[in-house]
Amino acid sequence: MEQEKYRKVKLCGFLVLALLTIFAAAALAQGAERTLFEFGARRLNGATPRSAVTFDSAGNLYGTTTAGGRFNRGVVYEISPSSAGWSEQTIYNFGPFYPNDAALVFDVAGNLYSVAVEGGAYSRGVVYELTPSAGGEWGATVIHNFGAGLDGQYPEGSLIADSSGNFYGTTYYGGDTNNGCVFELSPTSGGHWQERVLHSFNGNDGAYPQSALTLDSAGNLYGTTYQGGASQVGVVFELQPFRNGWSESVLYNFQGGSDGSRPFSNVTFDGSGNLYGTTEEGGASDLGTVFQLSPTGAVWTESVIHSFSVADGEYPVTGLTIIGGVLYGVTPGGPNTGGTVYTLAQGAGGGWTETIIYNFGGTAGGGGSSGLVSDSAGNLYLANPFWGFLGDGAVLEITP
Repeated sequence: MEQEKYRKVKLCGFLVLALLTIFAAAALAQGAERTLFEFGARRLNGATPRSAVTFDSAGNLYGTTTAGGRFNRGVVYEISPSSAGWSEQTIYNFGPFYPNDAALVFDVAGNLYSVAVEGGAYSRGVVYELTPSAGGEWGATVIHNFGAGLDGQYPEGSLIADSSGNFYGTTYYGGDTNNGCVFELSPTSGGHWQERVLHSFNGNDGAYPQSALTLDSAGNLYGTTYQGGASQVGVVFELQPFRNGWSESVLYNFQGGSDGSRPFSNVTFDGSGNLYGTTEEGGASDLGTVFQLSPTGAVWTESVIHSFSVADGEYPVTGLTIIGGVLYGVTPGGPNTGGTVYTLAQGAGGGWTETIIYNFGGTAGGGGSSGLVSDSAGNLYLANPFWGFLGDGAVLEITP
């Protein structure tokens, strides 16, 4: 599944190079890039980081790699700032289960949680907890094994948590009709966890979700599916608590043309209640879109606010970050075949203007970058699986 995500970027690399000079006039305001840590000097400290990074309250960053480490199945790493720069420490080596590109999530006690797409008791993925221990290494506990029944298989998207300590996520497969599901994981007495399927997709209402979920202030969940729906190219859905269960509504069925196709990522709210997301395909050049969904009562209206071209990025598969009303995102392909970091800002007349703030590629490599996170100063942080002299990836800071 990881290889499929980036298949189109590699196939169109030759075309991008051939057309690069034609599109040299694309809007570009190059931000400053700083490499905080580069993997590969020792394969034991990990290689090929794909997950978005996660901050703790002290300003340290955490993430996962999909290769390297003691068993060459990836690691969980921590990088910490100091006056001499950033230093890396491996806090867990994956072995019996191994990750995809899902991010890590902290609980209030300082434990980390995430999903692994494979491995576990039934080889269908797990939810795991990492707990700090003496000596720097963290202890791992599997709190749920997928694949025992209709509980879902192959969790792809990152977990989210509510204020009560429950986790919510999606599985790419499994459920009642093997089209994937949305699940809840709740703590019970004695340190145990109870998993419950909130919704199983049937194909008509969506299929094969790969994104994280978004939680609103009323406790409703929002997400996307990569396939399924009226045109079988994905949907945006909402789940509302209803009596003793949950009720699903399809907010938008993608049609597969100029409106976008195959949303891979989560959706993000702005302060006015609009939802924003990306599609991997569709749009004017069939290279992906950024879309907006705006509510009027119970009806949601979709509009494409940007269609990607060879000049400014291709096939976006990560979600958006909103800072001061401006949208920030990443594409895995672009002018240098290494991807872009871009912004979309809305003008007084309602239109949106895209600016490329960083181009990956060239001698340092790039492509397939994770989603963005920001600090209080507006600096952006991400992991890039192919960056660096050895091509084993790095954690980067981009200052717009």
